[in-house]
Amino acid sequence: MIEATGARTVARLARHVEVALAGCDLSVPQYRLLSLLSEGSVNASTLAQRLVVSRPSVTALVDGLVARGMVERGTDPADRRHVTHLVTELGEQVLAEADRAAEARLRDLATHLAPDDAPDAAAGLAAWGRALDSYRDTAARARHWPDRSPSGDSMPPTAPQDEASRTPDEEVTEAEARTEDDAAARQALVERATATGMLSALWATVQPDAPAVRSAQGDRTFRELNARTNQLARALRGHGLQAGDSIALICANRPEFVETLHAAQRTGLRLTPVNWHLTAEEINYILRDCGAAAVVTERRFVDTVAAALDGVDARALLLVDAAGEDRPAGFDDYEQALAGQAGDDIDEPVLGTTMAYTSGTTGRPKGVHRASVAVSPFTALIGEVSGYVAGKDLNLVTGPLYHSAPLAFSLSLPMTRGAGVVLMDKWGAEETLRLIEEHRITHTHLVPTMFHRMISLPQEVKDRYDTSSLRHVWHGAAPCPVPVKQAFMDWLGPIAWEYYAATEGFGSVVGPHEWLARPGTVGLPPAGHIRILDEAGEDLPAGVPGTIYLKAPDTNRFVYLGDEAKTASSYKGDYFTLGDVGYLDEDGWLFLTDRSVDLIISGGVNVYPAEVEAVLITHPSVGDVGVIGVPDPDWGESVKAVVELQPGYEATPALAEELTAWARERLAHFKCPRTVDFVDELPRTPSGKLSKRTLRESFRRQAAATGADA
Repeated sequence: MIEATGARTVARLARHVEVALAGCDLSVPQYRLLSLLSEGSVNASTLAQRLVVSRPSVTALVDGLVARGMVERGTDPADRRHVTHLVTELGEQVLAEADRAAEARLRDLATHLAPDDAPDAAAGLAAWGRALDSYRDTAARARHWPDRSPSGDSMPPTAPQDEASRTPDEEVTEAEARTEDDAAARQALVERATATGMLSALWATVQPDAPAVRSAQGDRTFRELNARTNQLARALRGHGLQAGDSIALICANRPEFVETLHAAQRTGLRLTPVNWHLTAEEINYILRDCGAAAVVTERRFVDTVAAALDGVDARALLLVDAAGEDRPAGFDDYEQALAGQAGDDIDEPVLGTTMAYTSGTTGRPKGVHRASVAVSPFTALIGEVSGYVAGKDLNLVTGPLYHSAPLAFSLSLPMTRGAGVVLMDKWGAEETLRLIEEHRITHTHLVPTMFHRMISLPQEVKDRYDTSSLRHVWHGAAPCPVPVKQAFMDWLGPIAWEYYAATEGFGSVVGPHEWLARPGTVGLPPAGHIRILDEAGEDLPAGVPGTIYLKAPDTNRFVYLGDEAKTASSYKGDYFTLGDVGYLDEDGWLFLTDRSVDLIISGGVNVYPAEVEAVLITHPSVGDVGVIGVPDPDWGESVKAVVELQPGYEATPALAEELTAWARERLAHFKCPRTVDFVDELPRTPSGKLSKRTLRESFRRQAAATGADA
């Protein structure tokens, strides 16, 4: 048995091992197994059941642990059956990959261990390695284990026997068979529910009273959420909506948003979440462009939505929070629409889709459309490394759900795995900490500016809240300055996982410890998945920035709805671009530098604003910063920093000079801002990205006005 201290160290390092084994068959089960070892000796059969997986590699590994006396032997012929199968077909391949990945990863881990932890870590991880070795040895020596039968099962079929004549081993064999049959049946249910948009209905059966949604506007258990979803689905069908129709949702983070999403998913509708910050004219464009046959909104946005209905042929207009007599004409009360419908599962469910609109970096936003639900290996990877525990874990939704990142990472991902969500109506740094403590939040999704606002809180505020439940933070949407992410993990631990992706597709994922080994990277994409191209479309060498192109799937590729030209301009053969600039290093790790549209060309030299922002954000006076290029008669463009100050600082010429000097001490002079301006609040998109377009337009208008006055 591993000593207690060694076992605890193994459990602490289990996430690192999981990352190291992400590409092989043992990844997540290995992590769970190592965590369970910290609890001490456990029967092998019980351990296999608690892993809640049926992969042969898991029980095979258990057998190896048993052979070394690290786990007690149970009467479990299934262990022997699985280990024989794995040795004969997969064993050496899986173990070779595990050994290779673990060796490389452990070299990196050694640099992050505190000296006091090193002996226990070495002992625990050495025991893990010995378990893999003993797996080979034990399997090779076990002559009593039967050969694989002609039927394909590694245990031959046995003739029926009387109950009284069965041995204990045979009884366990039948129990294992029943367990495997049950697991197969459960998997079939999950696959069928997923294919018809009824996965939330399945969770309502499995854990009806578990929390599904918590919010200031009300809570839902999985049972309540499913019943109301069915009621809404029937109400929409009653208005004549059919599979393939479009439904627009203009609603804040509240339970009705989730209900509408799930109702669309099981009725074959194409759901378009709409940014409720938009003007009536902008909303009208999206409603007409997506062909909205139904619109769901809430009272605080209804005046704007009502003004946006010109030319919109919607058969259903539903208003959430509609109490009162001043409801605009044409809108039905959401609650009354549900009240007349049954809550049991609907007949003939059909899987729906979601079509998000781009944030409109240039021109009108475009709907990112796919003919069917996109399935990506990255999605499965993200689901596995998140490690949700159904019915127990809770994800804090910090961003607006009309944006694709919070919708995917903070709502859809946890709920498909049986975890609940806590909805924030408006984000605040201290409020985030308060909700983490109140609800014992385990997962969340943030953007880099949220990192900075949280780490900038006074220490006494940060110390006020218990954040120990938080174990997984996803982030993306914009490059994160290295000092900001480092400070965030110094405070809350190595829990930040980053992705490079957009509505159009997925690029890469990086865990906290890979990032710590290579600060600034956004992941190691599979070979050939990312290309870095110059303006002529030629591949650039390692370390040279260029436009990032991602490999498109063979089927079900996205298009920009109604804009063939924009779609075509995004693709280059089998690859597409999001307009980002970056490079691959010698080992294939991806680094972002900026967006091509934000690039500053000053005196013929490229300046990447994100690099300048990453330096300025470290000054204690800077709460937020945006760097843009402004017209310059001598240089073409010059670098301007626009700064939002931390509380307690005053915008003065002296502070502007201090910030310029701060940058000059850390950057080449041609990259440094020639001018520094101060604003009360920087413009940001709903996803949390700094809106460089808004900044540029504002200063160009000022420059034009100044020229006119002159």
